[in-house]
Amino acid sequence: TIRDPLFIPQIIGHVGVPAIAEWVLHFSAMGLYTVLHNAIGQKILDGEDEWVNSLPAKDRWSWKRKAEAWKFGSGLDYELPSHLR
Repeated sequence: TIRDPLFIPQIIGHVGVPAIAEWVLHFSAMGLYTVLHNAIGQKILDGEDEWVNSLPAKDRWSWKRKAEAWKFGSGLDYELPSHLR
């Protein structure tokens, strides 16, 4: 961490480089999915994207599944229970 940079080698030694590399890959994918969902995915799911709406039904279906994958892959499908708000 920034406060204790000498702690980083300890973390790497304990967890291992492969596990950290896998975590970075998954975390980066979540970031990419978040960008995709916020940029275009929500419009596709709401039926507001003119280009997707102009496609044949089979292609519209495919794009909607991609948009769902972006939403769920980013973790944006989670809703905090009302009693915890």
